Amino acid sequence: MHRPPFEFTILASAARTATTNTDPIVNPGFQGLQVILVATAITATPIVSNCILAVPNQRAVIDWSTLYTADWTDVTATTHWAHAIFHPHVAAVAGIVTSVVSSPVPQVFRLTFTHTDADSITYSVIGRWMP
Repeated sequence: MHRPPFEFTILASAARTATTNTDPIVNPGFQGLQVILVATAITATPIVSNCILAVPNQRAVIDWSTLYTADWTDVTATTHWAHAIFHPHVAAVAGIVTSVVSSPVPQVFRLTFTHTDADSITYSVIGRWMP
């Protein structure tokens, strides 16, 4: 069976000032996903406060339902890495992983990165599939 690369780009580096949703992501058959946000530039005092995993709402064509919220230490500065793991068999590791949601990753989902103000923050987001 052919497996896709374990690491992939969820969001390319860009300056963002508002809450950002990804396009739908299809899980190629893994139990978990590590999400890494890397901030490289800021203006004033931006804050990215969490990562929300949502699944398509089967009752509405364009609606998404929040499934899990990974709350991490607010991203407020450059060179800040925020980590979230969605996996049924992984526990938090102090100083390394800032948020763990102990549940498997669904077949189709999207991620939302919540901004708490309109100050600009440039960041990219990398995903790593976990068996």
